[in-house]
Amino acid sequence: MLSLNNKLRTTFLILVCFLVGLFGLYLPKEVYATATDNIEITKTEHEISFNWLEKPNQEGLSYELQRDNEVIGTIDYGMSFRLDDRRLVSNTTYNYKIYEITADGRSLIYNTDISTEKDTTPPSITLESTVNPSVLNFNGNGLLYKDGVAKQVFTNDLINEDGLYTLVVRNDNGEEVSKNFIIDYTPPGHAELIKVNEKGDYAYLTVKRPSDPDFEKMEIYSGGIKTIPNLLKVITKDEFNPDGTYTYLQNFYNLTKGPETLNIMSYDTYGNRDFSSTPNWQGGPDLNLPGAFFEIKQSSPIFFTSPKIKSVQQVEGGFSITLEIPAGTSWGYLRSNKGYTDFTFNKIPTKTTTQVVKFPIKNPETNTITPIGEKEIVKYEIALSGFVNDPVYTQVKSNTVYGSFNYIENNYRLISPKFLDVTKTNGAALYSDKYLKKYEKRAPKNMRFIVIREDKTYVKIANGANVYYVKKSEVKITNGINQKKTTTAAIPLKLTKSTSSRSIKVISKNKQVIVLQKFTGWNYVNVDGNLGYVVSKYLK
Repeated sequence: MLSLNNKLRTTFLILVCFLVGLFGLYLPKEVYATATDNIEITKTEHEISFNWLEKPNQEGLSYELQRDNEVIGTIDYGMSFRLDDRRLVSNTTYNYKIYEITADGRSLIYNTDISTEKDTTPPSITLESTVNPSVLNFNGNGLLYKDGVAKQVFTNDLINEDGLYTLVVRNDNGEEVSKNFIIDYTPPGHAELIKVNEKGDYAYLTVKRPSDPDFEKMEIYSGGIKTIPNLLKVITKDEFNPDGTYTYLQNFYNLTKGPETLNIMSYDTYGNRDFSSTPNWQGGPDLNLPGAFFEIKQSSPIFFTSPKIKSVQQVEGGFSITLEIPAGTSWGYLRSNKGYTDFTFNKIPTKTTTQVVKFPIKNPETNTITPIGEKEIVKYEIALSGFVNDPVYTQVKSNTVYGSFNYIENNYRLISPKFLDVTKTNGAALYSDKYLKKYEKRAPKNMRFIVIREDKTYVKIANGANVYYVKKSEVKITNGINQKKTTTAAIPLKLTKSTSSRSIKVISKNKQVIVLQKFTGWNYVNVDGNLGYVVSKYLK
């Protein structure tokens, strides 16, 4: 009986272990995507999409999609449960497998063949350029040929390898289009600066082009050490000699002894540029220009002919400088402590001309006049820019000419051609200031004075060495003929047109006088600020 109970007990334990193993260790796991109706499949001519309608909510769960046994995508927990396979050929059958992956392992839950739709749309190709297009853009099934070898391509593919290509696009009705294009991202080789012959501010530069068959042009920039980079010269491929060299004359402004850098860039037909580094380049690494380094051994610049100062003459209210301007002058300037002006020529003069600059001057930049005081030392400098033919026809600057003028306004009385008469019956009040505040005395009617300067309300006048101011409304101003003549003998300066009138002074022989008026046998003159009459036959 005991033996039977032991047997029953043993049998019961075996049964319990079996049931535990059956329902505990080998309970079937939950499979989320096994049912086909949980996956929505859509397709077009070149794309097949898989969309899970019921999103599993189990951490650690993921899916793997294979096309023709090649993994094309995975979905992890927490992501959108959708996979798109876009790089497909139309009217073609592909085998797709979906694996469900959990912590317990991976299970094949989907295995089927799916065909893309037939493409009957007329094929087309749209490339932004036939040289280095950024992407391929076409409608249809694409084959790309290079060196006779074809490979499947799809729209929006990038092509980075240099070469000549033919893109052929077909649909499933047998229609076909094609287009050729080139990919070339390789820059040309280095240009060389092989010789520098200097001549003052000029240098004959000999450069050599790279040997690339697609070389298009060379650009030469100044810069690197002393100057801001700027384009000096563009040389096209057809300008080079058969040996690949080119020589030209380059003007370098304001160079001194020491190192100088040129930046030489080479371009090919497709816009690629030589990106070599530059010796001593200080413009920033982002420019990264190729360079040519050389030493300036001399500094003897070529100058344009300097202007000549023919005369400096006092005029009413200022003074004038008469300049002799050489042929070929294109521009000039005058700077002074009393203003700035420049002068240009509509036509470059072919012979020597004169230019008059009058002070006070109007500044062309501010359109204002810088006044001059009654006593001023005006310092000025003048320079020109013009064209010379040595070593070639080119524009250069002249040496600067310096000068000064000791301006004293009252000295104008010595040469003034203007005089005035007091017109009021009771005479005119004379003042010692231009504001007509400081009364000096009264001048009688018909008394004459030299005019030093005429203003809007007053006139500055002189009688010999005496200087006054008078109201403009009380006088009559006369502009003399302003003719310069010289005495042929010592002659008296008379108060009236009569040999018996009072003599003001005796004028020495060879003295220059300013003729203001002419009468029969007499001239009315200004002699060093004194007004009077002289016998005209003693003037020449």
